[in-house]
Amino acid sequence: MKSLSKHYHKMRKKYPDEKIMLVFDIDDTIVDISIPLLYVLKKYDYINRTAHFRGMTQKDMVFEEWHIQDWLPDIIRDTAEQEKIVQFVRANMWLEDTILMSHRPFQGVLEIIRWFQIQANTYVGLNTGRSDSLRKITLDSLNLLGSKFRVSFSSDILYMNPMEDKVEEDIRSYKSRGLLYFQKKGYKVISFADNEPANLKVIDDVLLDPEIRLLHADTSLDPPGAYLPSRQ
Repeated sequence: MKSLSKHYHKMRKKYPDEKIMLVFDIDDTIVDISIPLLYVLKKYDYINRTAHFRGMTQKDMVFEEWHIQDWLPDIIRDTAEQEKIVQFVRANMWLEDTILMSHRPFQGVLEIIRWFQIQANTYVGLNTGRSDSLRKITLDSLNLLGSKFRVSFSSDILYMNPMEDKVEEDIRSYKSRGLLYFQKKGYKVISFADNEPANLKVIDDVLLDPEIRLLHADTSLDPPGAYLPSRQ
C-alpha cells in the first residue's frame, strides 16, 4: 500500500487533470471467499443431513472454489458424493443468500478504498470475473459492506464477465478487457489489484502499460511461481 500511495501521488502530479482510476478485483481481493465457501459446505450438510464438514472452520479452507474437486477425495471416498458436492458448490456459491449472508471484506481494504474515493478526481473501479447476471446482488452486497466505511460503488465503475458459464481462461481474458473498458471511458488507470497472479500476467502481456501498477493481493492458495509480473 505504501508503494501504491507513492505511485498514486506520482501519477496525480503527472496527470493533474485526468480522471485517475485504481482498479480492484472483488473475490479474494476485497471479499474473503473462504467464508462463503465454508457457508455453502455447511449448507450442503444441513440440506442433505450429512456431517462431512462438521467442525470445519475458516482455517480449514486450504483450497480454492475452483479446485474443490481436488480436495474432496481427502475426506470423502465416495466419488458420486464428491461430484454431488462439487455441483452443489457451483450452484450455490453465487446465490443471493450466500452473497448476503457470508460475504465479508478483508481487514483494511475498505478503508484503503475510502481514502482513494475521497481524493479529488480519483475513482475506484471494480473488475471481476463474476458473471454480469450478478450485477445487482454484487453492488447491493458491496454497498452494504461498505456503508460503515462510507464506501459506495455504482454500476458504471463495475466491469463484469458477460459470459454466464465462466471458466478460469474466460476470467483471465475479461480481466484485461475490463481495464481497456475503463480506459475507453476516459479514465487514466494507474493500478490493478488481483489475487490471481495469472490474471496479472495476462494484463501485463496485453496492455504493456508501465504506468499501470500491478498489485498481487497475497490471498491465493496457489503459489505465485513465475507468474508475478516484474512491475508489481
